[in-house]
Amino acid sequence: MHVYLNATSYEGPLEEGNSHAQIFLDEAHTAWVVKSVTSSRLGITHGRALFNEFVATRVAELLGLPVPQVAIMAVDDPLLNAFPELRTPASGSFSAGLHLATRYHQGITLRAFRTAGVPELAQRKVINKLDANGVVTFDTWLCNPDHADETELGLYENEGNLLFETTRPGELRLMMLDHGQAFTGDWHDRADGDPVRRLGSWPTRLMGHYEVFVRGRWLNVTSCVEWLAQIQKVTLADLKRIVNEVPAAWREEIPEGEVEKLLLYLLVRATTIEKIVYQEFATMPERLRRGVTHP
Repeated sequence: MHVYLNATSYEGPLEEGNSHAQIFLDEAHTAWVVKSVTSSRLGITHGRALFNEFVATRVAELLGLPVPQVAIMAVDDPLLNAFPELRTPASGSFSAGLHLATRYHQGITLRAFRTAGVPELAQRKVINKLDANGVVTFDTWLCNPDHADETELGLYENEGNLLFETTRPGELRLMMLDHGQAFTGDWHDRADGDPVRRLGSWPTRLMGHYEVFVRGRWLNVTSCVEWLAQIQKVTLADLKRIVNEVPAAWREEIPEGEVEKLLLYLLVRATTIEKIVYQEFATMPERLRRGVTHP
């Protein structure tokens, strides 16, 4: 179930990413990463970023995937008046109202791992490695280009959107972040739009943080198919229930008919993923295939 929160204090900007996200505390002094409605209306999503992130994260929660909790946070004028920089474009152009909040988790992104030169991730104890199969299958289903920068090896990952949370000394927990560009970002069927982004034309290959999982020997065909079986149990009623939780201010630029088309397409898309999984494992470059386990 979604959660409504009230921002009670402001902690500062989130250093990672380019969405001008800010860190606020709620009534229980829990930290949340908050993205404003105004900033979400900029860029390639055409006003769909908060809708995308909320819906995708709620579906991931339904499936039991490792994502931060998502919520709806009210930020009021007295708090904004106390920190006037929050009203500026550099901080997200916040205004009083409801904004998207995701639970803040201490950890290190894949990008930070490599930048800091810390020991190889493959040598660290990640307690939920098998969830990598769910991450890849889920990202392929929802087609998130922000999780899918193509590398020189022909695989996909965005190193800033994969977090390794510190759970206890020596242990890490994999979490996937940022679904603002899920459903290809703008996801509606426009004659003048990018053909790859049109419903029915999404890429037919695995997406997500693929290369690091291959190199770490975390991927398993059987596990991907098991995750897909869970995805295929998601119903139209499930999707509509989640969509109905989205605040009206986040949907005002989205025609209702486009939402219905998207949800119906997601059900169709789920029936095509098994073929993609088997094709990708079969055609994986030989130099990387050694890192993948098969049934």
